[in-house]
Amino acid sequence: MIELILTEKLLVAVSKLHCCWTFWH
Repeated sequence: MIELILTEKLLVAVSKLHCCWTFWH
């Protein structure tokens, strides 16, 4: 259950980072 939460947080962080990356570049 904890792994699922960590994976979800990681996916959200990656998606946000990707949005910022594409926005700046």
